[in-house]
Amino acid sequence: MPRGSLDNHLFRRGSQPPLPWSTRVSVAVDVARGLAFLHSRDVIFRDLKSTNVLLGLDHRAKLSDFGLARAGLTGGKSHVCTRVGGFISRCERGSGLPIVSPDAGFLVKLVGYCSDSDSNKLLVYEYMPRGSLENHLFRRGSQPPLPWSTRVAVAVDVARGLAFLHSRDVIFRDLKSSNVLLGPDHRAKLSDLGLARAGPTGGKSHVSTRVVGTRGYAAPEYVATGHLSAKSDVYGFGVVLLELMTGRRALDEARGVASELLVDWAMPMLQGERRKVIRVMDTRLGGQYPKRQAQDMAALALRCLQNDPKTRPSMADDVLPSLELLLQPTTAKSSSSSSTMTSSRSPAASEAPVHRGHRRHKA
Repeated sequence: MPRGSLDNHLFRRGSQPPLPWSTRVSVAVDVARGLAFLHSRDVIFRDLKSTNVLLGLDHRAKLSDFGLARAGLTGGKSHVCTRVGGFISRCERGSGLPIVSPDAGFLVKLVGYCSDSDSNKLLVYEYMPRGSLENHLFRRGSQPPLPWSTRVAVAVDVARGLAFLHSRDVIFRDLKSSNVLLGPDHRAKLSDLGLARAGPTGGKSHVSTRVVGTRGYAAPEYVATGHLSAKSDVYGFGVVLLELMTGRRALDEARGVASELLVDWAMPMLQGERRKVIRVMDTRLGGQYPKRQAQDMAALALRCLQNDPKTRPSMADDVLPSLELLLQPTTAKSSSSSSTMTSSRSPAASEAPVHRGHRRHKA
């Protein structure tokens, strides 16, 4: 959707002119039509907000991100009782995306679809009862914070999902914590492949495409040039690793302009002495994590966040094996007695990546 979200047009002050009144009325009508269509199929959207209203070239509006959608009322009931979970995704045409089987267990399974015309299509995916990783990391409430061991397991599952997609020459293109859904055992799966794109072929290093995705997660070279590769996903994965470590959002304007991006805030504190990683760790963990594991994850995140995509590690050959080592029960014990155990699998432990133009700022 080339004109982006309604949120951008209403609230981002910049060079673009404000939406005229007639366009605002037209957008409201389009949104009402979308909701009426869903309700006629007994579907409750459940997450209507301006960021989920996307505009086309002619400013026609469509609903997006059905991550919290839910089947509606049956049997004359007035309401349904539910938890955050199952998700329905809009299908994007013309992406050239090959068919990807979800049977490997790394992607949310496709249950079925709904189609009554060329313009109205819905995909229905499995119910993930624990909702999104985003909810667990950032929604403060009665639920306890995710323990460190679960965060490491989630990182491994996400890495497996990306490695699976990359092995089939598919670039996810929109990795973020809200697109990581958790099952009853906290096993993580990737969801919402609406922006996924077939990768480069014929020996090419990238594909050129219109820039889409989510600010804070998108790789800098992709934002600047539209050049997309599997290493763009690796950068986004590095941001998710930072979120798992810090419990902070990828984008938070409350941190101030200079450090509203989590990468800008965390990078100065992660580069340099490994023992200082504790400064960025999520305080809700209460210090209950192996310090060496946190240092290893921070070193891996730094490598994923390299400015030059060529120097970022491969998901299957490097990132995933490094994370799987953290799952081994002997890791914490052996790491306390050896200061060099990660030297063979994590070169970044002794070689800090170059990340230009950052200064340390307080959150």
